[in-house]
Amino acid sequence: MYPYSRSSIKSNPLLETYRVALLCMGIAVALALLLTVLPVIVRLVGGHATPAVNAFTIELPVLILALVSLSLHYRHWKRIERRRLAAAEGDHALLAEEQPTPDAAALALPAAFKVSMSKAQMVFLAAFLELVMVFFSVCVWLIIDGLPFWLFLIEGTVLVLILVPLVFATSRQVLEVTEVGLKLRASRLSGFRGMVRWNEAHLFAVYNAPGARRSGAVLTYELSSASSIVRWTRVLRPNAFGLHMDLGLPLAEHNQAMKALCQLIAAQTELPLYDLRKEHTLEVREGVTGPRFERPPVQ
Repeated sequence: MYPYSRSSIKSNPLLETYRVALLCMGIAVALALLLTVLPVIVRLVGGHATPAVNAFTIELPVLILALVSLSLHYRHWKRIERRRLAAAEGDHALLAEEQPTPDAAALALPAAFKVSMSKAQMVFLAAFLELVMVFFSVCVWLIIDGLPFWLFLIEGTVLVLILVPLVFATSRQVLEVTEVGLKLRASRLSGFRGMVRWNEAHLFAVYNAPGARRSGAVLTYELSSASSIVRWTRVLRPNAFGLHMDLGLPLAEHNQAMKALCQLIAAQTELPLYDLRKEHTLEVREGVTGPRFERPPVQ
């Protein structure tokens, strides 16, 4: 028998991606802020600010919002990473209160589950982005003399038509369940591709999906090994606007299938389910180290 350790699971590659994105966005915000303040300095010394410099006053709020959004997502994954490592070491304080009943026959194999953006989500995203483009077109038209309103609006609309299909493509995921293990097929840009064999799995966990921490309507499940991570989505209930993912199944059937999948994983891996939604581990609450869970070595 051997205990879990930090090296028994792969670290989350999304953390490095977000660090690079935060660095780039921080530089962009600093540059936009500098070019926003520059017209004020030029006017104070009796000069005249050019329209190109004035335009950065419009871009700055967008860049700041993007930076805040990236920061929140990074904090989410950083918090999950700490709990992943604690769970991989066998912290029993993070064990889910309701454990799936092991059942190797709970799900007929092979099985596949498809998830992508729904049509409602795509329409909402396109409409929201188009409204943003209209707003910025008006602002640029008011600030920059001689620039036609319709020209900027057309450019923004083309950008929306490119961005929405790209987001849809990155949202498509297919979770394949076989006798060997789990395999997730998705876009490279999503960062969620991978395969974990049953006999190599070291962590089975659940936590709130990004942006759904308060509602708890969407969960992310994870099966991890030393070399790969497979994550998949479970929608417990639709949100207030009905803008949940396209699950390819009625919601009730989807949840039944996800429950059966958890039972299958519990049987195939002999791993307990860890609930990373818990705010504190046992060590943080009581200052003691609890017993560690062990699993038999791979045969």
